[in-house]
Amino acid sequence: MALCDRVVLIGDPDHVTSALYQRTLRASFDVIVAADEETALQILQSSKIDVFVLELTLIREHDWERLSYVGQLCAARGTQLVICSTLDERRRGFEIGAVAYLIKPTLPSQLMHTIQSVFDTNLPGAQ
Repeated sequence: MALCDRVVLIGDPDHVTSALYQRTLRASFDVIVAADEETALQILQSSKIDVFVLELTLIREHDWERLSYVGQLCAARGTQLVICSTLDERRRGFEIGAVAYLIKPTLPSQLMHTIQSVFDTNLPGAQ
């Protein structure tokens, strides 16, 4: 059970990876998992999500036009985009609005630390 009201959406087609991340993150956050692009976009559009952890391969053929749309949607909804992917596309990831980019394999503790850092950085008055 989460200790705060922050919501993290994990968008990853790999069920084992998303379950591993979910187990760790749910100690501090409410966690939602989406295993496909359509579900992830529906959740982003209809729910208050604080951080979207995105595996680029969730988006069909990791199409950068569609990924750019995801970045724009996150920005419009006030959702921080954290990319955690097997693909090393850091430059492009930051161009679409990612606030952090992790290359897998990523330990759940590293993902937790990154998300906590995102929250700390985005607190009112934080630098």
